[in-house]
Amino acid sequence: MQPNSYDFAQMLSGGHPNSLGKTVELVELVLSDRSLLENLYRCYSSEDEVVRLRTSNAMKRICQEQPQWLLPYLDRFLAEVAQLEQASAQWTLAQLFARLDRDMSQQQLERAKTI
Repeated sequence: MQPNSYDFAQMLSGGHPNSLGKTVELVELVLSDRSLLENLYRCYSSEDEVVRLRTSNAMKRICQEQPQWLLPYLDRFLAEVAQLEQASAQWTLAQLFARLDRDMSQQQLERAKTI
């Protein structure tokens, strides 16, 4: 399978909602190929709540290993992910913002505090 042919939403779906499913496997793929991060981010737009939950989990894991990779996504987290009405996404944002706060602009920090 070619790296960009992975169906991340499919990998993150199914199974018990409290399980990780294939989240760890997906994180390993992204950590081995940064260009796949955008594919993961797009999973936040899934209609499937479990996919969005596992996307948040994957983002936290990536942030632990490669926090600088998420810096280009800060404005999108603030504008797009912040609009999700899902507790796991909101909690993840709080954790990501706390981890990345030193790299955020004053405007981003103010928006993050509001969120």
